Amino acid sequence: MVKTNRIIAAIFIVFALFTFLWSFRFPEGSELWPQFFSVVLILLAIGLIFDTFKNPNREDESEGTITSSEYKVLGMIAVSILVYMTLLNIVGFSISTIFLIGGLLWYLGYRYLKKVVLISIVSSILITTIFQFLLNVPLPQGLFQNLF
Repeated sequence: MVKTNRIIAAIFIVFALFTFLWSFRFPEGSELWPQFFSVVLILLAIGLIFDTFKNPNREDESEGTITSSEYKVLGMIAVSILVYMTLLNIVGFSISTIFLIGGLLWYLGYRYLKKVVLISIVSSILITTIFQFLLNVPLPQGLFQNLF
C-alpha cells in the first residue's frame, strides 16, 4: 500500500499543478479559488507522502477487505449522483439536491422522516444561498428558470 499511496499522491500533485497553472488563463479574479484548492490539494498529497513514510504499515492494521454489501452501497451512491447530474438541468439544482440528499440519507439507514426532509431542504437552501447569492455562481434552475 506504500507504493499505492505514493502513486496516488503523485497523481494528485500533478493534477493540482496542472490546475494551478491552467487557472492563470481564467479572467482576473476568478483564478483565486482554483489556485487555493490546488495548493490545498498539493499540501494534502505531501501530507499523505509523509504519513506513508512515517507509518508504512497503517493499512496492514486496517479492518480488512471491503464486503460486497459495501460495494453495493458505493454503487448505489454513484448511480444516485449520475441520476442527479442528469436531472440537474431538467429539474433544477434546488429540487434535485433535496431529493439527492434525502434519498441518500434514507438509503444509508437514517429513518427519521421529518429530520430527513428538514436536513434535505435546509442543506439545499444553504448551498443555494452560498453559491448563487454570496459567490454569484449561477446554478441550474430547470423548471423554475423563468420564475426568477
